Amino acid sequence: MSILTGGEEQLDVDEEAQLSENDRVDEVGQKPKRVRADTFTKRLAKGITLVTNEEQAMEAVSKREESPVAWDTEFWNVELSRNTPAHSSGELLCLTAFGGGKLDFGAGPLLFVDCKGPSRQILDLFRTYFENPNKKKVFHNFATDAHILYGHGITVRGLEADTRYLARLFDSSLSSWEDQVKPDKPAVPLRKSKPASKDALIDDGGDILGPPLNGESAALEPLSVDCEQHTGPGKGYQLKRLVSLFGIAPKEPPSYKEKFAGKLGIGGLEAHCSEEKFGEWLKYAADDAYFTFMLYRRLTDTLRGQEWCTELCKEPLEHKIRGSAITLNGLKNPEMYTGLSMSEFAVKFYRPFTELLVEIERRGFGANREYLLHQLTAAQGDLERHKEAFRTLAQSLTDRRGRPLNPQAEFINPRSARQIRQLLFGNPDEADRLRWVARRVKAGEQAEWVPPFLEFPISPSSKQRFLIRGLSLEPIAYIYGRERLSNYAPSGWPKVESAILRAFAGDPYKGIYGHAYHQLEPIRGHEHAASVCRLLWHLQRCIRISAAITSVLSPLIERIKDDEEGFGRIHPSLALDTTTGNTLIVGDYSQLELRVLAHMSRCEAMIRQLNEGGDIHSQCAVDLFPEVAEAVANGSVVIDDAKAHPGVPSVKSKFSNQRQRAKVMNFSIAYGKTERSLAEEMDLPVTEVRDMFRRWNNAKQGVERWKAEIVQQARETQHATSILGRHRRFPHIKHKLRKYSGRSERAAVNFVIQGSAADIAMMAMLRVDRDERLRRMGFRIVMQVHDEVILEGPEENAAEAVPIVRDLMEHPFADIKPDYRMLINLDVDIATGTNWSDAKP
Repeated sequence: MSILTGGEEQLDVDEEAQLSENDRVDEVGQKPKRVRADTFTKRLAKGITLVTNEEQAMEAVSKREESPVAWDTEFWNVELSRNTPAHSSGELLCLTAFGGGKLDFGAGPLLFVDCKGPSRQILDLFRTYFENPNKKKVFHNFATDAHILYGHGITVRGLEADTRYLARLFDSSLSSWEDQVKPDKPAVPLRKSKPASKDALIDDGGDILGPPLNGESAALEPLSVDCEQHTGPGKGYQLKRLVSLFGIAPKEPPSYKEKFAGKLGIGGLEAHCSEEKFGEWLKYAADDAYFTFMLYRRLTDTLRGQEWCTELCKEPLEHKIRGSAITLNGLKNPEMYTGLSMSEFAVKFYRPFTELLVEIERRGFGANREYLLHQLTAAQGDLERHKEAFRTLAQSLTDRRGRPLNPQAEFINPRSARQIRQLLFGNPDEADRLRWVARRVKAGEQAEWVPPFLEFPISPSSKQRFLIRGLSLEPIAYIYGRERLSNYAPSGWPKVESAILRAFAGDPYKGIYGHAYHQLEPIRGHEHAASVCRLLWHLQRCIRISAAITSVLSPLIERIKDDEEGFGRIHPSLALDTTTGNTLIVGDYSQLELRVLAHMSRCEAMIRQLNEGGDIHSQCAVDLFPEVAEAVANGSVVIDDAKAHPGVPSVKSKFSNQRQRAKVMNFSIAYGKTERSLAEEMDLPVTEVRDMFRRWNNAKQGVERWKAEIVQQARETQHATSILGRHRRFPHIKHKLRKYSGRSERAAVNFVIQGSAADIAMMAMLRVDRDERLRRMGFRIVMQVHDEVILEGPEENAAEAVPIVRDLMEHPFADIKPDYRMLINLDVDIATGTNWSDAKP
């Protein structure tokens, strides 16, 4: 069955010859030289249409194909690890396309459009096609390709699908810890067959998995084997990783980085302009479009086999059957069946949401360049002061024999994990006794230790070296007599991140000393231990300020184009207190995860507390701590309404520590934290935290019962479902090792809560974006952060827009089921202001 035509798709002999794998490899492998286009085309495989001039471009554009076509871009001068292509100076090298074996662009179904050098003008000939919403286009990572084309004056419309989002919809666990876990035993393939060739994939519509299966578990089953067997180098939702994972390629193709290394994509630029490498570059770029198209077909077929079920459409079977043409036989959850598939779900929601996210990135968030320059100057001054204090303290410290430990401390790089690890854990005082800190190793690995001292180059390119002698600290884990796995990096070395340094340092200038003091004071005395805490305090601030300068302030200033008013637009990924020159409306869901937990668990106590309003964390403190409950009972404090009781303190003011712990408990339950992890976070004994968990569950018994039900369902089906009907797989929930099965169980509960919260945020954003009233007033979304939606528009319309935004956000599912009501109110706090700081609700 062909996804493109809706009927059987058969290729004749000529079409199959166009995509002969041997032809492509042999011809392209000849490394053709860059000569005249007509001569060069003859030396290429028949399946690739090379476009280098206007005549060829017009012929390619003239194709009247109404079915989806997959596109991919190759570009350079963008460092994707740090920046988005939005508003970047990225330069397009080429476009590639593939729309199936029947779509012939002239010399075959694979299209390669040269957009560099003399050929760059032909890109304008494709503008009408890309901006035509009726021409269906498929991308893998639509945001990147759309931003690059936008930078060349083309606004892409007519998105059919983003295969990266389709893959996430099928299985959102591919970029998680689960992907690195080996199954209990080798999976048994569902059927034995040789890897299909490209010809076979195109000939039968790419349906290696067989016909769409009926039922949620059945639809998940065909790809589950591939998911567990994959051990390639790719991660997450990279295209090359997915085509191997889904059986489109027999093995994972090499990535861009592996084939064309070079900063800012310079390797691709060199290959594109090279006579020797162009053939290899042509094949690589064309393969990306081919892989994207085949992945689209595979995922669409698979998602079509999954019914979309959601509690929004839940009703008794007799009501669904009455007057309905929907067949309910064989469905796993007929009461919640919508009559649609997950493929149609993707069209209804993921497609417009993908386009919305691209628009938000393109729109950017208002920023005052002068403000950022002022912040940069202040940060640089603070950094120098902390560096000087760190150097002074480091040079003043001595070992037990009175010898300076680090007289060359000015060369220590605060951002080098290896140097900081050496500084913390090296033990020059007891080198002879070999009391060194060891790396946690796996079976078969060689043990390693932090030596007493170690040499480092003063700069990456210098041959001159300096010595770092350690402060003789031990990992915090050993203070409590147990291993803290969270304090070790995946490499096995103790972590030296900012949080660890804060724990070691404490706040010494306020008389609060951290773990370093408690380790060193019995051995070296108060002054030495206090000096080490102060040194680490300054070091930690050096790291934080350096990160802010190099990762935030400097890149933003470089990317903002200064104009007459001093305002520019930045990518909306960072919390900046900057004036926009307009009015912001900030809508913030109040305690969204807790409200979702109350609704999904049907816990009457939580529902009552949330719907009645008030401070739920103070109410939780009453449930957890007897002293708080006693104070509330005798009237010496009130839970939260202190204004109505003059002279009587609130729980928040009187018992702030207990309330903070209650708050942490509330969200820890929602996030699926364990007793052990929470004990480490709160720095409390596990037994005390276990008692807190018990009291919390006693006060909200419906939650514990619901969590057990979710875990049981997940163990039976190997997936969990959000409120809107999205799935997350848990392939290791029955793993023989409890650390994997237990983590999967907690992740299942967490997904129902976090996934449902994400559903609410997505639907609210779509409703706000589509609302014609807000559009007429000039208000558009410019950022979304966690539970906040931020709009920007004219100040004179803000008062009228606020109630509209509130109503849309408080009823996110009204467009799907107008009469649907959650068991709790989705309260939204809204504020306005000329900058984000003033507009915080």
